[in-house]
Amino acid sequence: MMKHLSLLCCVTVLVLGMAIPAAASGDTGSMRVVLDAGELPVTSGAVTLYQVGDAALEGFQLRTEYGGGFVRQSDAISQELASWLLEIAVQTNGLTQELDVDGCTEFYGLSDGLYLLVQQETIEGFYPFRPILITLPMDTERNIQVYPTIYPIVSEPPATGQQAAPFWGAIGMLLSGLGVIFCLKFGKKYVY
Repeated sequence: MMKHLSLLCCVTVLVLGMAIPAAASGDTGSMRVVLDAGELPVTSGAVTLYQVGDAALEGFQLRTEYGGGFVRQSDAISQELASWLLEIAVQTNGLTQELDVDGCTEFYGLSDGLYLLVQQETIEGFYPFRPILITLPMDTERNIQVYPTIYPIVSEPPATGQQAAPFWGAIGMLLSGLGVIFCLKFGKKYVY
């Protein structure tokens, strides 16, 4: 009798558990952005994400505000395409999110498509990263991580050659001038 009662409880729990709606990812994904500044801390800033295209067979159909053309999967990560799309994207609305104290943020509920990730405001002490095109899903993965690299702004100018170059240049010009004057003054005596 005890076996039948425990079996009935287990079946009841399983049936009730199956009735709870599952929250599957479906056709949405997420993108975690982590700025790579080497060993330097990133304490502020924001990034903007634009959906520039929708997933299509073997590529992406650009949205009408971006020209409406077709981009093949192999061309979807082109830096030239990213720069061209950035010129148009600044006139449209994107998803802008602030970075946390670790230089990270995450975008949720993203549908399949082609995305442009940009940093429109510079972070104090760093150059902004170049615009990046990202495909979702990326290699069948819907929850992806992106690590754009930012470089610190160096305040001292780079070393440029020899220090005494202006001095020797001035001496050379002075000697050349003296040579021209000498030729003009004494050069007529020796003409044949």
